Amino acid sequence: MALFNRQSSGADRGFSLVESLVLIGLLTFLFTGIFYGFQATLVLIAENRAQVTALSLVTDRLESIRSLSYVAVGTDGGIPAGAIPQTSTTTANGIEFTERVLVEYVDDPADGVGVSDANGITTDYKRVRVSYTWNQFNSPREVVLASNIIPRSIESDVGGGTLRVNVFDAAIQPVSGAEVQVTNTTVSPAVSVVRYTNSEGVALIGGAPAASEYELLVTDTNYSTDQTHQATTTLPNPDKSPVTVVEADVTTMNFFIDELSDLLLRTRSAEVTTTEERLLQTGGGGVATTTGTVVTSTSTRLATAGSDYVASGQVFTQPIAPATIEEWGAVRLQATTTANTELRTRLYIGTSTTALVPEVDLPGNTIGFTGNIPITVLDVSIYPVLTVGIELRSVSGSTTPTVASVWVDYTQSYTPAPNKNLVLESTKRIGTLSGGEPVLKHQYAGTTNGAGEWQLTGVEWDAYAVQPPTGEVVAKACPNDPVVVDPATSGVLDLLLVPATTHSLRLQLSEPDGTPVVGATVTIDAGGTDRTAVTGSCGQVYFGGLNETDYTVAAEVLGRPDPADITVAVSGTTYQLYGL
Repeated sequence: MALFNRQSSGADRGFSLVESLVLIGLLTFLFTGIFYGFQATLVLIAENRAQVTALSLVTDRLESIRSLSYVAVGTDGGIPAGAIPQTSTTTANGIEFTERVLVEYVDDPADGVGVSDANGITTDYKRVRVSYTWNQFNSPREVVLASNIIPRSIESDVGGGTLRVNVFDAAIQPVSGAEVQVTNTTVSPAVSVVRYTNSEGVALIGGAPAASEYELLVTDTNYSTDQTHQATTTLPNPDKSPVTVVEADVTTMNFFIDELSDLLLRTRSAEVTTTEERLLQTGGGGVATTTGTVVTSTSTRLATAGSDYVASGQVFTQPIAPATIEEWGAVRLQATTTANTELRTRLYIGTSTTALVPEVDLPGNTIGFTGNIPITVLDVSIYPVLTVGIELRSVSGSTTPTVASVWVDYTQSYTPAPNKNLVLESTKRIGTLSGGEPVLKHQYAGTTNGAGEWQLTGVEWDAYAVQPPTGEVVAKACPNDPVVVDPATSGVLDLLLVPATTHSLRLQLSEPDGTPVVGATVTIDAGGTDRTAVTGSCGQVYFGGLNETDYTVAAEVLGRPDPADITVAVSGTTYQLYGL
């Protein structure tokens, strides 16, 4: 028998493994798309259903309110008052909706607003706003309708008066969208309403029942709060008492709020400060390069051209490169100038004599400084090494400025002071006690952690004084004590705490604009007992172990006439601002 070996044709063969995998992938992609498309369709249907339901509910509610008499259109506890709840809930098609109704009087600008109203009637008509909110797929949804409700007759005074609330920020600019809460439990029905300021920072609440004891509270998200206060045993004399609404009159109140800030307090028990000197004299070793200047045995001065001094020249110090540094302090000069000469000091990056520290990090560096320079603003991680450049100028060929030495102060190390109990007291007050003592608006109390830090959040803009722990005194506070907290800032206050002595003096030397005066030599004298110190980067000096007596204080400041001496009566822990 003959045997045949029959080959199968391509038509008889099945799918290969690769073809099967490709087919499975295509089918998976196809059905995945169909699934997600179907799911998206279901979501869209659900959202449309909820939207239609909410729209139907809000329309019915608004029409129901419009069917009421003009007098009856008002909310429970609102202005105008009525029987309509301000907030309620209802369920429809399996969805829970929150209903919010706002009814307010409108002072139409057509006849003037507030005290400028032509006929003195600020309740021209009512405006109703109805909103329905719900949550769907973890997202809030809202439908809102509004309508004006006009009285059938000409406008009339429905009784009551108008509250005008002006809201300003720290710069006395209007705050729009601020929340104004108005409550009064002495009237019937009791008033409890919320209004929001317009673009001019004004909230007008017309038609408020004529009565006293209206309490107002003004705030906004991440803003401070300003309010009226009832007289109590702990606050017998509030600065802002509850207000009175007078029939057919406008009562105006001003409130101030602004964005909250953060403040980090760091306590230290000791600091190691260092001053590096660069002698700009022959053999002093402090000069790196010069242009148009001459280094003499006593100082560096402008070079001469014939018998005259050149108009300008420069000298650069050897770099200041601390082995260890926590914070830069100040740059000070030993120099002389006359009416026809000038010195301009600039700081350069690292060992460079051309790359200036940028203006954004050291404002004023481009023009140059004519006196001592506070440089605590410089980040030591970015600027671990600095070079000082001094430009000498003269407009008279017969005179020259001179510079003998440059000192650079910095903090080499500090010792954190952990677990220190501190109190921060505001300058703002909310009233006084019966004896006239102020009742402060804020008093923050806290304890530094193991690293000597205490982080405060939500701090209102103000100037805050520090109360140190018992038995200790603030020897230095940078930037200052009291510390000024501006709106919407994140500040740092460094405190050097030392054991208190019976009598001590901390002096703060400041320019008229509040800028600290660094590198000033301060001498205190009480009948022949002199003590001297140099102001650091924050313009402060501290003297402990003093007597209870009057001290004469004198200061010497580079590049300017010495300020007038002052007399300070030292008794206990004494702080004195020395304004120049």
